[in-house]
Amino acid sequence: YGQTGSGKSHTMVGYGEEPGVIPRLVDHLFKELHAARERGDELRVWVSFLELYNEKIHDLLYAGKDETHDLLAREHPKLGVYVPGLTEGVVTDAGDVQKLMDFGTKRRVTGATNMNAQSSRSHAVFVMKLEKKAGDDKDAAAVSAKLSLVDLAGSERQSKTQADGVRLKEGCAINQSLSALGQVIRALCEHAEKSAPKGPKGQGQDHTSIAPFRSSVLTFLLRDSLTGNSRTSMLAAISPARSNAPETLSTLRFAASVKKIKTTPKVNVDEKDAVLAALKEELTQLKQQMEKGGYHEELAAEVKERERLTAELSHSFAKQVETAKEMMKEREKTLAAHGLSAEEMADMMGVEQQ
Repeated sequence: YGQTGSGKSHTMVGYGEEPGVIPRLVDHLFKELHAARERGDELRVWVSFLELYNEKIHDLLYAGKDETHDLLAREHPKLGVYVPGLTEGVVTDAGDVQKLMDFGTKRRVTGATNMNAQSSRSHAVFVMKLEKKAGDDKDAAAVSAKLSLVDLAGSERQSKTQADGVRLKEGCAINQSLSALGQVIRALCEHAEKSAPKGPKGQGQDHTSIAPFRSSVLTFLLRDSLTGNSRTSMLAAISPARSNAPETLSTLRFAASVKKIKTTPKVNVDEKDAVLAALKEELTQLKQQMEKGGYHEELAAEVKERERLTAELSHSFAKQVETAKEMMKEREKTLAAHGLSAEEMADMMGVEQQ
């Protein structure tokens, strides 16, 4: 989090000889996963990468050559907040993750303002889903986790950026979503200060009812990271320039507020079979409604979505790996036709080459 030009994308992504948080974390994570595999544990990892541009979700891992269409965030009682149609690629090592991150970053929207020649004009969310099952216990349930790494676009003042036209519209959308995030943080902080937890720590509090998560697509996507079963850290990026002192103070106040939010992480036992059974039951009920004459477009869309989710969860991991390899080839073709060189990538991210 921080104002435009303060180094957020460089911190999170890096590139060249200056890797950022994401590549460093991925490298460390796969070293741990390699050690777990040597112990006989079964491990699976999926990656997705999206951007939120003008309050619209774009799939940064979309392998097609044509422009991807806008996606919508949805909520399901079993799955939580998710994005239908968002690409989730299976990865087996850090190299696979780096390829996907490079591909997605090249598709991300950037533009020049008076404060930053390569300003990120969108929020980016890089997600890794992990699943582990102990190899020495065939009856043990798998445990899962979701790691969300977020590079927020910077807050802007038009008087400093001198943005107009498309850039001004982008800046307004960025500030609107960041303002919504601030309102959510404020509501969660006030709730934490006014009410003590009921019963066991972290239980008995319905954060979704006291914070306006649906006021922005950004806050809706980050809901699971800000409440309940999560462990969240925020990096505050600030400028050393005296002229940016007001923005620096605002960023530090925001960081102080975030520190007041308390979350309680717990072990996630994989419930894939239970979720699949629930989806099939919902699908049966929806089809029965349609047979009774309750057909309309929204109901048909719900049926289609349940069918997609059921098919997706029913695919074997081997099939997912095969599909991921095919999509990687398509991405390589796209990069060959429209991609950037490593030097151009480094320049785009503001990294000086030695």
